[in-house]
Amino acid sequence: MKNILCLLCIGLNLGCSQQYKEASKNTPTVVNNQKEKQYLIQDLQQLSIIDTSEQYEAIVREILKERESLQSKNLTYDSLSVLFKASLLHKIIPFWEGTPWSFEGHTAHPNKGQIACGYFVSTTLRDLGLHLNRYKLAQQSPINEALSLAIHSQVKTFYDTSTVQTIARMKKELKEGIHFIGFNQSHVGYLLLEDSALYIIHSNYLNGAGVMIEPAAQSDVFSSYYRFFITELSTNPYLLDCWVNNTAIEIVREKNK
Repeated sequence: MKNILCLLCIGLNLGCSQQYKEASKNTPTVVNNQKEKQYLIQDLQQLSIIDTSEQYEAIVREILKERESLQSKNLTYDSLSVLFKASLLHKIIPFWEGTPWSFEGHTAHPNKGQIACGYFVSTTLRDLGLHLNRYKLAQQSPINEALSLAIHSQVKTFYDTSTVQTIARMKKELKEGIHFIGFNQSHVGYLLLEDSALYIIHSNYLNGAGVMIEPAAQSDVFSSYYRFFITELSTNPYLLDCWVNNTAIEIVREKNK
């Protein structure tokens, strides 16, 4: 997967000059499985393919410029999916690691101020190049955020009696890639399914921990909910069209707003 990603990045002048960095602080957790050993990501810096000591605004400008160039290229949705995921997951999101959570937090700059869960999602998607109002999206309920990003695709609802059952169903029914996840009526974030492992990337409200990645099976937030709304992002062709063509995304609003 890394080879494919870097070949695509080079071919489209996306500046992918580095392979995945090895984390200097955290080594992957090894989970013994009956069939195989699975290495779980514990730190967003393990996902970064750029130097996060660089200026965030410069990286965002570079990504927007690169996205504009895609309009003249006849790329398949599979290729666009890889590029979308690379820009969001491996370039933008790692900058935000450790930015503290606050219910009213709406900073537009990583690690400067605080960020609520909805604003973390809407701001990073805006910086990726999606044409949306980050304030209006963040102020909606989880289901309406899911519907807004779905465009014409399906929002999948998962409702099970145990976390183990939910994770098993998600791994079985979802495509590998990055998704939006709404936690019932009160929390949102990203859901990452990669190499058959499931992760939550969110601004964690517990003890104000802030932006982090967690294996879903180890997440106290995930285990405290039983109802989830999932919208595909990197594998959603309607959203990819909006991304490439800079089409405004209509925000689905609450009926009383």
